[in-house]
This record gives sequence, C-alpha cells and structure tokens, in this order.
Amino acid sequence: MCPDGLVSVAVAPYREFTMKKLDSRSVVVLARDRDDFDLKVLSSMLGSRGIELQIADPLDLAIQCEGPEIRMWNNDSPVRPGLVIGWRSGPSALHAIKQLDAIEQAGIDVLNSAVVLLRGLSPFLKSVTLQTNSVPHYPIISGKAPSGVLSMADRVGYPMVARPLMTRDLDARAAVRGQDIVFEDASSLKEFVTGKAASGHFYMQLRPPRTGQRLRVFCVNHHPVACLPDVPDERQSDPLATLSEPAAHVAGLASRAIGGHPSMVEISEDRPGSRNWRVEDVTVCPGPDPDLSRAGLHETVMRAQARFLAARLAEGPKARGGWRPSSAAHG
Repeated sequence: MCPDGLVSVAVAPYREFTMKKLDSRSVVVLARDRDDFDLKVLSSMLGSRGIELQIADPLDLAIQCEGPEIRMWNNDSPVRPGLVIGWRSGPSALHAIKQLDAIEQAGIDVLNSAVVLLRGLSPFLKSVTLQTNSVPHYPIISGKAPSGVLSMADRVGYPMVARPLMTRDLDARAAVRGQDIVFEDASSLKEFVTGKAASGHFYMQLRPPRTGQRLRVFCVNHHPVACLPDVPDERQSDPLATLSEPAAHVAGLASRAIGGHPSMVEISEDRPGSRNWRVEDVTVCPGPDPDLSRAGLHETVMRAQARFLAARLAEGPKARGGWRPSSAAHG
C-alpha cells in the first residue's frame, strides 16, 4: 500500500499496475465552486453506489513529485483517487490545466484532461479541432494581417463573426456571444482588422444562418442522452424525442472530437428541413441549464454521468470505448 497519498509514477506501460495502488471508490473533481449544483447531485448519486466524490479547489490541491513518486493533498488531507475529473474552475482554470497534466503523467486516470479543458476554454481551438476531425462546422479564420484576413474572408463569405480566442471559464456561451462582432461585408471587416480593436485576440467565423432547426444535445461518454429544441417544451417524457439519427451522429462526432465528459453540443440545420446538420459550439462540463430542468431532463443527464463514472472506476480507461447509455439503463 502507498502511504499518505503516495502514488507510483507510471507511464503508459505500467498504467494497470498504478491503478491497483489507487482507491477505486474515490473520485476527485477539480472545481472552484464547492456548492456546484451538478456536483452535489452527482455526489449523491455516486454515494448511493459506495463511491466518494471529493471536490478540490485547484488552489487547495498540493502535488509533490519526487523521482518515481507523486503525492497529492486536498486541504492538507492525503488523497489517492482512482479517477480525477477536470471541471468548471473559473479563474483557476489554467492552474487546473497544469495540475491535470501532471496527474495524468503520473498514470492516474483523468477525465477532461489538460488538453480537453484548454479546448473548452478556447473557442478558436474548439473550432480547429472540429474542422480537423471532419466534424461539420462553420469555416473559421484567425490572423491579424489585414490583407490575409480579408482575402480569406472573401473565399469563406459573409456575414462573419469575430469572437475572443480564449474565455475565462468552460461554460461561457452567453459571455462569448455577448462579445460577438458581426461583419456583413468586406468594408466593415476591413475597418475592424486595420483598427485598434483587432489586437490579435479574436478569430472569425462564418455566422450560422439560424434559419433551420437548432438543437442542444447533451452527451455522456460522447453518446446523446438528452436533447432540447431551440424553444423547449416545459416537460419531455422522451429525452431524445426531438433528435433524429443524422443529428445524433453529428453531435456524437463533435463531443468525441472535443473530448468533454459531459458535453453539450449545439447544432443547427443550414436551412429549414435540409437535415444537413452543422455544429455551432461544444461546451465541456456545461453548467446547470434552466431549460433542461424545466423539461425534467437534468436528472436524466446526471444519472447517465454517474453510471458512466462508476463504470470508468471499475473498468479504467477501456470503459470510454464500451460504455453506452443503453447498456446502463438499469444500472
């Protein structure tokens, strides 16, 4: 046994050995808000399965690395979690990213890794990841040189939207869209990129037409478990009633590309009735959604997440490929 939160460092070949030294009934979540509503619900659901969920503020988590060993303390208490999860950490997000990278390098199983959280914080990186993984998405441009940006915009088309390269938190959809700057034509874009406003902290994207149907798809282990239309009903007896197979396929592709557990994928038709779905955005660890609660689906998403985490603790990383919502319907 390893004393005082001691865990042997293990690169890939020794991962299974390392996992045996950890507490397979313990999960540590790196989150700034100890009163996070989703985590309270998740903690209760996991507790009924005999699994302890600890919330660690990234600023309160101490890590010591020395030779082939790593030790961790949460508020001066040693921890040896079988699973560590990156979560919404607000201003501490970049600190959490560094810790998650160190923890994963030590051979401890991590969900929402440093790379996943970095993508979640960067609308630009999310868009690049979707594009390079062949997920249907709207074209993007990033740059500062006016001639290059304007030339690329002419090829992509208008209207264009400028957005920040980075956000302060994972669940920042409203904040990002509140900063949208729309360019209807080349002259308005030229004024922006040649002025002081374009300081290099923006990227540009073809603005979605917003004429067809729009959906929010909530995924656990990259499988849809609930879906809300743009104007949701008060109650939904079937969590996936509004989700067609083509839409579910695109949402699953997007969730898998970004890698969030859980994730919320916003998709839209390029025109009414086309069934040609494109991804507008992917949110890693979405915050509590009032529409989801009004539709009676919040517990559905949390219960699926609890089942997946229980499977992940029991089976390790291989659960990522094999767990599906239907396989845990009665778990």
